[in-house]
Amino acid sequence: MAIHNTQTPYFTFVFLCILFFLSQPENPSGTIKEQLAAIAPVLEQLWQQKEERVKEFSDVQSQIQQICGEIAGNLNLDDVSPAVDESDLSLKKLDEYQSELQELQKEKVTLL
Repeated sequence: MAIHNTQTPYFTFVFLCILFFLSQPENPSGTIKEQLAAIAPVLEQLWQQKEERVKEFSDVQSQIQQICGEIAGNLNLDDVSPAVDESDLSLKKLDEYQSELQELQKEKVTLL
């Protein structure tokens, strides 16, 4: 699916909620608590995916920060992870950071 490469966790959440509610009968059975329990696994999976995506962003941004420091001659690097902007965790944005990292790696090799 072409849209998969640019989707955000929010889009995934909305899509899964729509599928879930469309698959439900018109007269839902069970209590609200039971209905919530039925979608809890989907929500848990979305939270895990979000956490994994945030970690990917953090790893790439940390590498960018480290290489920028090395290029600038700053060898005293702190192990402080950069703050991840969680408003855009799309694969498109991650690809942009990965491209930036690759360019910095090339520049580092050229300079050193």
